[in-house]
Formats: sequence, structure tokens, C-alpha cells
Amino acid sequence: MRIRNTDYLQEECQLLRESVTSLYSYYGELESQLQALEKSLIEENEDESSRLFAEIQTQIKRIRLDAQ
Repeated sequence: MRIRNTDYLQEECQLLRESVTSLYSYYGELESQLQALEKSLIEENEDESSRLFAEIQTQIKRIRLDAQ
């Protein structure tokens, strides 16, 4: 996302860029954890599956998409 140097809201635009970058980072972490969880489920590794499930729940709680 880009705005002209002369446009207002420069700071807000930067904050929005940082937020989007952060969301992509969380998404990447979740994707990796889900792949690892899938592997541990296939291998029937219950301890690893439980650990990964808890990690995924923690990651999801870090992302808040509503205004509540």
C-alpha cells in the first residue's frame, strides 16, 4: 500500500503496513504449525499433536479480527 509523500495520513498508513506485515507473519506461523500438526496426527504422535494444538490455539488468540 502506498500513498504519495504529500498525502496526509502518512503515520496511519505506516501503522497499517505494520499491521498487515504482522498478520502475514502470524499466518505463516499458523501454516507451519498446522503442517506439523498434520504430520504428527498421521504419525499418531499424541504428545506432539497436543503440544501443537495448544500452540495453534495460542496463536489464534493473538489475532483479533473483530471490534469486541
